[in-house]
Amino acid sequence: MVLKFGMGKKIIYPVAYEHFKESIDSQIDEFIQQCYRSAYEELHPLQSIMKECALSLLEKEELTGESIREYLIKRRRELS
Repeated sequence: MVLKFGMGKKIIYPVAYEHFKESIDSQIDEFIQQCYRSAYEELHPLQSIMKECALSLLEKEELTGESIREYLIKRRRELS
């Protein structure tokens, strides 16, 4: 993605790929770390809810989208 779509901080030309391998790897690593932090910040506050859903899934073996929505609405009311 860094090379093909230009998603890195520096412009890297495919012809000079070998020369910029380390820079590309560094940019990819930074991109992955940013995505990880973003996902963690979004999901960490929901950890207890995800664990409860996982336990429910183990118990019932199947959860529908509707049952998850109902559960989330119920939890939102409790937290408000």
